[in-house]
Amino acid sequence: MAEGRRRILWSTKPVLNIRRYAGWVEGRQPEGPRDLVGGIGINREGGKHWQAAYAFSRRCACLLDRNEVPLRWQPNLTPMKTTVVCAALSLGLLFSGISTASAQSPPADVYKQAQALIEKHDYKGAIAILDAYISNHPAEAKYLVLRGDAKDDIGDHIGALIDYDAAIHINPEYEYAYATRAGTEVEMGHYDAGVADATKAIALTSDDDAAYRTRAIAYMNLDKLDAALADAEKAVTIDKSNSYNLSTRCRAHRNLKQYDLAISDCTTAITLDATNDSAFYARGMAYIGESSWGNAIGDFRKALQIDDTNTNAFYWIAMSEYQQQQYAQALTDANAYIKTADRDGDGFLLRAKIELKQGNSAGARTDATEALRLYHIQADDTSAKDAQDFLDSLGKP
Repeated sequence: MAEGRRRILWSTKPVLNIRRYAGWVEGRQPEGPRDLVGGIGINREGGKHWQAAYAFSRRCACLLDRNEVPLRWQPNLTPMKTTVVCAALSLGLLFSGISTASAQSPPADVYKQAQALIEKHDYKGAIAILDAYISNHPAEAKYLVLRGDAKDDIGDHIGALIDYDAAIHINPEYEYAYATRAGTEVEMGHYDAGVADATKAIALTSDDDAAYRTRAIAYMNLDKLDAALADAEKAVTIDKSNSYNLSTRCRAHRNLKQYDLAISDCTTAITLDATNDSAFYARGMAYIGESSWGNAIGDFRKALQIDDTNTNAFYWIAMSEYQQQQYAQALTDANAYIKTADRDGDGFLLRAKIELKQGNSAGARTDATEALRLYHIQADDTSAKDAQDFLDSLGKP
């Protein structure tokens, strides 16, 4: 991925039922925590919303002869008709037989300026100058892809996909466009599509470690753990100096309960790049697999120090502290998790257990009841049974 600055990191998105999302459930620990990541925690409601929007971006090229496109865009999934120019895909000239190279060579400094702004995290600034350039050079695939990357960085995944689709329409052999689109698809939870695009990128350029890394993460989410490890191994073979290749292999080993290998890989990843928060997070999960609670807490806190938006770490810190009978601190961290994930029954059930240990049976009952309510909403019968069993253990109020 020669053009790439992208990397697939540990998700910071809210999760519904974080224990099952990670494959770690109290009482069933021998299964080991499973790393279902990448896109990773999109909640059911949001997943439906983005799935519909994503389907639109995929259909857009086929709907250029229509102005009115049926599009489900509201989070509540209310259908609405929207007059759409198909964003970058329309561009008038884009699909009218224009050649894959513009008649006039683009000034290199526009591309470099946009790259420099992206490196400074000024994504909107980069998008602005790319918008101006692309409006006059609609068939420049390279610029479309760079704008797609900038859009993805600000969370506009749909806009990014539209730009990647347009670039691939212009140049169907554009390896990096497939590789970076695969990354966005995985971030959005479209794992099969991510695998397909990463596979296409690999077919075009077999030494793209980032494409193997992205496909490995998609395979983890599809529960194809052996395939995930094979791709992670390939990524490391291509570039063993890349910290993210090693942290991805760490996660693959952890999913297969190969905790010693996972810890070794993540430790090497951290040595290579001490700012790789996903390596600390993944090693923390491996330590949980070994019931090494103190080490897990240290790694999750380091991951949070590097990226304070990765609030899923609070759950695992609180759970580890609970295991170590550090109930006061566990309650503080459980509260921090629930503050950012108030639709996850697991957070409420964990807090209920902590409160019971502190002698607060009324609080425990309230939180366990909320956990049960959320599990029923999510149709998670197994977790609902856990919550009900806990409530039953409290006896009648």
